[in-house]
Amino acid sequence: MDQAPAPAALVGVLLVIARCCDDDGRGSAQTVAVIAEKAGKSEGQARRDIARLRELGLLLLGDQSLVDHLPNGQRPTVYDLPIHISGPKVFLAPRHRPERIAPEGKRRRAIPASVQAAVYQRDGHRCVACGTLDDLTLDHIYPWARGGPDTIDNLRVLCRPCNSRKGARIMAGA
Repeated sequence: MDQAPAPAALVGVLLVIARCCDDDGRGSAQTVAVIAEKAGKSEGQARRDIARLRELGLLLLGDQSLVDHLPNGQRPTVYDLPIHISGPKVFLAPRHRPERIAPEGKRRRAIPASVQAAVYQRDGHRCVACGTLDDLTLDHIYPWARGGPDTIDNLRVLCRPCNSRKGARIMAGA
């Protein structure tokens, strides 16, 4: 994303969309209202920015079946980023100690209520991937099973269907 040839005025919307893509740059599904709110823009300006990003080839229409579980009229548009990577894909993991990786069968403690409340507040009490308000869960951006902590910076709100699709994968741009 640091190398994206996007005009400065469009970067905020592009980053909001990119944050909800998977590690291949696919599947960002948020309503324009959510994108606008997170980018600090009006809905009209967010729509214009999205149209311009599509014109520039920096944003593509994604697999719309990803939001089929949502009722008609509440389905956001799914976008993909045209990520072209040459050579091997490299993932730099956050600084989590190997001994923190959860052994098989280990039970975990509940996420503190204050942390849960802060994450829900930050994410507007809606799924950051598709924008729904229904069946919400907290997701570890860097999975707990791989050593990810129960911190505000490592948690986000996802609906159960979006969280199930993600599984224990590490999502890029999160």
